[in-house]
Amino acid sequence: MTASLSPLVTNPPLEMAQNSDSSEPLPNEISSKNLPVSPVPDPQTFPAKNSYGLFYPGRDAIPSTLVKDDEAVKTAVNRMTPQLRTLLATKLLRLTANQGSSRLGVKAALELVSPQTVRLLMQQETRRAAWTPPTQASTQASTQSFSERQLPETAGITVTVGSRIQYQLTNYSDRPLYFIVLGLDAAGNAIALSPGKGTTSLEKTAIPPGENFTIPPTGIDWKLQTSGLVETHLVFSTARLTQAYQALGTVLRTDVRSIGLLPNLLEVVQGLLQDLHEASAPLLPRAEIPVDSYAMDVNAWATLSFMYQVV
Repeated sequence: MTASLSPLVTNPPLEMAQNSDSSEPLPNEISSKNLPVSPVPDPQTFPAKNSYGLFYPGRDAIPSTLVKDDEAVKTAVNRMTPQLRTLLATKLLRLTANQGSSRLGVKAALELVSPQTVRLLMQQETRRAAWTPPTQASTQASTQSFSERQLPETAGITVTVGSRIQYQLTNYSDRPLYFIVLGLDAAGNAIALSPGKGTTSLEKTAIPPGENFTIPPTGIDWKLQTSGLVETHLVFSTARLTQAYQALGTVLRTDVRSIGLLPNLLEVVQGLLQDLHEASAPLLPRAEIPVDSYAMDVNAWATLSFMYQVV
């Protein structure tokens, strides 16, 4: 089974709206009842009437795209170009989600970390793998086993500002799997896990069969500093994600593994899609694939996605 992605997919559309006192409904408005509602801004921080910003179809403002000063349309477009590129990259990442179709055996758990305990917030695993996932009792992340924790519904997960989190990854396939962590923080900034510098860095992103991996690594805190919606994508592949990490390494120049801001998310995602395309090539039937598309086989990759609200 294969999936084909066009690198220019931008559906559903975003609205670029000028602030106005008009209450007239926008034509062809798309419902966003399933999207988290953005907090109502302080009236003192409302943007100027003649400024511009980006909004989801349900008119929820996208973080950091509004300004308090008047501006011309050209100025607004230039100012928001980086956000538009990040949103396009995020859309492409979402299109790779295949929890229900991937044949790889992977499992990921989002956990809340405190000095005394580790509490499970959300858990996902591939549903069509050829291997049986490990039981909850045998998969341990820290001081408690999964069987001792209650797993809440994935919808409506909230975490308080200042909380520390971690992801516990499990590979129950019969081969090593390579991974990359990409997403958006609560302020709408792109983030990524850097594997560190050096020729052996990619080996640090490999999870052997039957093994677990904790993100971030021991000694590094992942602390939620700002309120808002957080989105994290964990992408696994049977082959090294060489091009994705090459693009990532041009901006995250660090000697240690850490979570950092990523100004070139689109370039990293485009490299990731090419990596997955090449990893899938030996598994695909001989066919004419358009040069502007990526063809991927569900036996070669898995993407597990997490979304939650920080309050």
